[in-house]
Amino acid sequence: MTQSIVEGYRGYYGSPVWVASMLVKNRPDGWKGWFRALKLLLGSFFIWPGMWYEKTFLSRKIWAQEMPEAPIFILGQARSGTTLLFKLMCSNPSWIYFDGTDLYFPYWPPVLRRMVAVPLQAIFDLFGVKKPHFHNYNLRLSDPVEEDMQFCFSLSPYTSYWGIAWSKRADELMNGLIDFPTDLDKEKWKSAYLYGLKRLVYYHHGKRLVLKNPPSMGRVAAILELFPDAKFVHISRNPVDVFRSLEQLANKVLFARFSMQHVEEPVIRKLLVMHYRLLFEQYQKDKKLIPAGNLCEVTYDEVMEDPIGTLRRIHTVLGLDGWEQFEPHVRKAVEKEIKYVPNQTPVTEELAIFVRENFTESCMGWERQISTHSGT
Repeated sequence: MTQSIVEGYRGYYGSPVWVASMLVKNRPDGWKGWFRALKLLLGSFFIWPGMWYEKTFLSRKIWAQEMPEAPIFILGQARSGTTLLFKLMCSNPSWIYFDGTDLYFPYWPPVLRRMVAVPLQAIFDLFGVKKPHFHNYNLRLSDPVEEDMQFCFSLSPYTSYWGIAWSKRADELMNGLIDFPTDLDKEKWKSAYLYGLKRLVYYHHGKRLVLKNPPSMGRVAAILELFPDAKFVHISRNPVDVFRSLEQLANKVLFARFSMQHVEEPVIRKLLVMHYRLLFEQYQKDKKLIPAGNLCEVTYDEVMEDPIGTLRRIHTVLGLDGWEQFEPHVRKAVEKEIKYVPNQTPVTEELAIFVRENFTESCMGWERQISTHSGT
């Protein structure tokens, strides 16, 4: 594993001052925007003491933390089944991942997180709190979360998801940490990203990492510079279903609830098209760099129809040990997740045609399903 030119802890941490400066440079829109900006600023002051303590007393120890076996990265467009696959993979008790306690209490000591998690989960269950990102899905603190999302809650500047908060700069903030305008930009991201992963390993005593993060689909080359032996699982789904779900998520949840600036739906659609294309094109180019035996490609339909067989194939292709010990945990996870009913919003003919025209290359192999959607 190579070391980046900038020590990660120097770039990983944001601060209330960083938040304030971003708000000055990117003025919120309307009372909703200012209200969300105020919540973000107050939240940054709330977590700052823990951040200061870690940065002052632990950051050098974290940076010196040795990484265990090469991480396993789950790649795919958002809404392509990455979350389901992630949950099944994370049922392996020998591996670690970012979960809800890492998300909501990023600088709390692990012992305090465990103490607060049980009563807080009971409150969530009592009131039926749902995940805003998923249709009719209960919020569980034990569920795995994406590292870019966790970095946001940690106030790290190096996450693509700030492009949702400051949506008028979405193209720059989201895509700029994927296609990297300069080599220095890439090195700074690598350094902060590596430090963010070392934090998790440090607090969880060196277990192997399993990670799922849609932006990582476009960062394969940079990830390989950090972890040359990294293992990758790529999941694909019918582009019509992906874009239908992605656009609905963006319009009704992400930009509607978390953005401090207002953008119209046609602008959001344009951003989604650009982001989708960037991730697809980068992955097609960079996957050739992955060493033989370190990439397994699956489809959403395979995972839905035969989750146990698909996980077994992933283990075989990637040469992962311990399937016999892992399989009972996978079966329990499948029994739990099979109860989830995805949103069944129908696909319009207009959307099917739009996807076919804008994502021609990614639609290859899915022509029959797309034709069925569009009624042709």
